[in-house]
Amino acid sequence: MSSILDPLTFVKTMHLPPRAPWIRSLSDRAAHLMVAVLRDHPRSAAHFSGLAQDGTVDLRIGAAIQEALR
Repeated sequence: MSSILDPLTFVKTMHLPPRAPWIRSLSDRAAHLMVAVLRDHPRSAAHFSGLAQDGTVDLRIGAAIQEALR
C-alpha cells in the first residue's frame, strides 16, 4: 500500500494562507485539480481572490476563482 496521497485529496486537505504563492506554479494536471477543488468548494475561492486577475496564475485557475466569486 502506498503512503502517497491522491493529489486531489492533498489539495482539499491543505490549510493555506490567503493568496498562496504556490498557486502561481501550478500547471497542467495540477492546475486542472485545483480548478476542480475550487468548483467543488466555491467559498474557498475567496481566499484566493487576489489571484483572480493575476497574469502569472494559470488561466483556468483564474477563471474558476472569478466564477466562484460571482
